[in-house]
Parts: sequence; C-alpha cells; structure tokens
Amino acid sequence: MAQTEINSQSANNPLITPEQDKLGYASFAQYLADSICKMKFSGGFAIAVYGGWNSGKSTLLNFVINYLQQKPENEQPIIVHFNPWLFSGNENITRQFFDQLQDVLSQVTSVPKGLKERIADIANVISEIPLPYTKATKAVAKLFDEEEKEASEIKEEVEQIVAQQPRRIVIAIDDIDRLGADDIRTLFRIVKAIPHFTNVVYLLFFNKAVVAKALAETGDSLEKIIQYAFEIPTPDQTSLRRLLFEKLNFIMADTPEELFESNRWGNIYLRGIDHFINNISDIVSFTNALTVMYPIVKGEVNAVDFIAIESLHLFCPSIYEKIYNNFPVS
Repeated sequence: MAQTEINSQSANNPLITPEQDKLGYASFAQYLADSICKMKFSGGFAIAVYGGWNSGKSTLLNFVINYLQQKPENEQPIIVHFNPWLFSGNENITRQFFDQLQDVLSQVTSVPKGLKERIADIANVISEIPLPYTKATKAVAKLFDEEEKEASEIKEEVEQIVAQQPRRIVIAIDDIDRLGADDIRTLFRIVKAIPHFTNVVYLLFFNKAVVAKALAETGDSLEKIIQYAFEIPTPDQTSLRRLLFEKLNFIMADTPEELFESNRWGNIYLRGIDHFINNISDIVSFTNALTVMYPIVKGEVNAVDFIAIESLHLFCPSIYEKIYNNFPVS
C-alpha cells in the first residue's frame, strides 16, 4: 500500500471522496448533504460541526461537498469553500473571504448581477474598516446611506434577489479553530456582516472549546450565531484498529520476522495498547512517534517490545519514567 494512502486519514492529509472512507464518515456526510438540500427555513441557516484537532473534520467536509456536487442539477447548491487558515492577519481573511465569495458567484450564470455587485460593495466597505472592528452592520448601513437608501430597504432588495435565484448557496468554512483568537472573532464578524439571507447555508467546522473561548472574550457566543450543531461522529473501535494497523504495517515494513512475534503482538495489543486508541488523534500521535523513533532501532530490537514501550512513553509517561529510571544499566 502506498504511503500517501496509509497516511491520508489525518488532519494534515484529509480524504477527498467518500470511496476512500475508512472510519464510517461517508454515511454521516451523505445525511448532512441531503439535509442541506432539502431543509426549509426562513432567512439563512448556520450549521456547525464540532470536533477536536485530528478528528477528521476536513475529511468530513470534503465528503459533504462531494455529495453536494453529485446532486442533480436542479438540486445542486452553489458551494463557496473557504479555508481562512491559508491567510494570515485579520485584513487578509476579510478581503479573501469576500473575494472568494464574489469569484464563485461571478462564475454562476443563474446568480443575478445585482447580487454580485452588492457583495462587491459590502467587501469594499468591510475590508476598509480599521481593526478592531466596529460593528460590521453599521459599516454596511453607512454604505447604503451614501447611496441614499436605508439599510433595511437594501437588505430587503438583496433578500429578494437571493430568493429568486433557484440554487441554494452553501458557504463552507473549515479550520476556524486553527486561527488566533483575533482572527476567529474577525471571521464570525464577517459571517454576521452578511445578513442571513433566505437560501444561504453556512457550514462551519471547528473545535467548539477553542472558538467559544475566543468569542467569549468580546461577549459573543456561538448560540447567537449557530442554529444547529453536530458533534463529529466517533469512529467505532474496529475502524480505528484497521486504520492503525495499516499505518503500523507501513512503519514496520521490512522488519525481520524473528523480531516481530505475531501471537505476542496480538496479546500485547488487545490487553494494553488497544485501550489507548480511542480516536484519530491517538492514532496520529502514536504513529508519528513510531515514524520518528523506529527507523533508528529497526533490526536491533524486538519490534513488539518497542511498540509497547513507545505506547507507554506517549500515553502513560509516568509509568514509562519509572521503567526508564529503574532499568539496570549494563
């Protein structure tokens, strides 16, 4: 098996298509994609998917987008996939968000020109707001005042334009929790700056604890922004074992048979190591450690013993220290 395939299901190497699924995320992604297309709501709708680092959030989002793109033409939404982590600094995130939104909408013939122009206007004003932000909605209102229209009238106009165009707009934002606190607050201000227009769904993926803490510092909360939230599905133990063993097979390739006793490995794994492997993050941390350390001793130590000791080193460091400090030196 190729290294890229084995190492793919992690936060740094998310999978792209549901056919690659190893942890049972595909069915959840299909359910979420179906809901996004079929749900009825007044105004816009913000959906959050919560998960920790290395939990597979980016993989799940890729699967959702894949299923959305497979929908019949009359059901397929317009997808704006934005990853703010690719940009540094509040001003860049603001500018890039609106640039990408406008760029995607400009390529869709069914989107009225009026909507594209309004998005461009909002982008120009918000990108010029000095940091820290004043309320973005006030800046937008100022723009509308300059055009001698009340903000409420413009909002109604844009809502009508969006409602008339047949395709739902899905704005998917990933890796929010990898930003600094100021950038997190900026991103949510951007989301709030665009009124929740009918037929617009925000799909936000992030670590809830990290984002909630950043927003709380300025008195904001997720409950004011998110209409519905999911926790990322927890893979079953069988799927986790399968993924771990694939990675171990790659790391331990070319290990002499006499240094890897299969029966002993089975006993040590099921009676010990298996209890440490509860999520993708555990697999990533464990196999990363072995990737670095095992090549140094390959062919010189018993591989099963080495894996067992490294599992203690990572997951039970206090026990590892006791063993290390009391091991007789020859």
